[in-house]
Amino acid sequence: MAGTATLTIGSTIAPVRKAATLAADRALALDAVVATMKALESRASDGSDSRADLASLPAREGVVLRVDDVSSRLNPNLLRKNLIERTALADYLVPGADAAAVQQRREDEGFSVDIFSGYGDLIDEDALERLFTPYSYASVNTDDEFALRRLYLEATGDRAASEAFHAEVQRQLVALEILAPGRLEERYGLALAPVDPLIGAEPQLNANFALAETLGIVLSYPAFEIADPREKAEAIAEAAFSGPLDAGRISEIVGVPLSHPVHAWIGSRTWFWRISATTDAAEWRAIVRMEAGESGEGVRALLCEFGRTEEGDDRLRRHE
Repeated sequence: MAGTATLTIGSTIAPVRKAATLAADRALALDAVVATMKALESRASDGSDSRADLASLPAREGVVLRVDDVSSRLNPNLLRKNLIERTALADYLVPGADAAAVQQRREDEGFSVDIFSGYGDLIDEDALERLFTPYSYASVNTDDEFALRRLYLEATGDRAASEAFHAEVQRQLVALEILAPGRLEERYGLALAPVDPLIGAEPQLNANFALAETLGIVLSYPAFEIADPREKAEAIAEAAFSGPLDAGRISEIVGVPLSHPVHAWIGSRTWFWRISATTDAAEWRAIVRMEAGESGEGVRALLCEFGRTEEGDDRLRRHE
């Protein structure tokens, strides 16, 4: 009996000790993530996020931190059909798939945080890893009207309000109107209050971090009438390594005025970050979203996801 008791106690101690170690490790990683979130808030106070901002983030003892932008990509949950059809995005669809199928998938099954299971049979896997993301806010200026309607409905549960909102989106489309974030209330009144910040008018792509390939897709949209879009996308991506880019510098490189509609897509702020915190025991991953405060209040960093990273969990390819 004594031997059995010893065996039972011995077999229990190891898992308990491992769980305690993992809990302490989690606390260490989470503390590092929270400190990084505060630093990101502070560096966003100038209205943009750049590579220099990431280079100046503080180190944490016992934790190796890596921070990267995961929103300056294309969100298959929100893309307009004509952007897919009229740009190189069509080349990333698997044989037999088309833009209508992507649009219909959202209508039939809703939005997918796991874009690989949600769209893996429609969009090339390598492209999903490099160019796409489920992490972004929606914009009345750039995103699919039916996706906006569904997002409004899922966020509020109010079908009548979602239909009224959709009707206003259609009127904006007919008017070919691009709204600055500060002008949303002029057209939509208080209709967007229940879905703020999920639906707004901020540019999704940060020129300081987006791949040239992604920028080139947007710049090549025929309605923008931008000459040599691929070359200009490369120029933006190269310039981002030399110093921070703002709207004025983006306009200068692309050769368009600040009023050009491409600025509805391309800006200088990152809305979702991935923070990887590696300790001696494990790797932890956080997804952090940035939320613009009320006028004059700056930007807040909010933790969306946090957990231990297992092999194969995180398939969005890191952009250096």
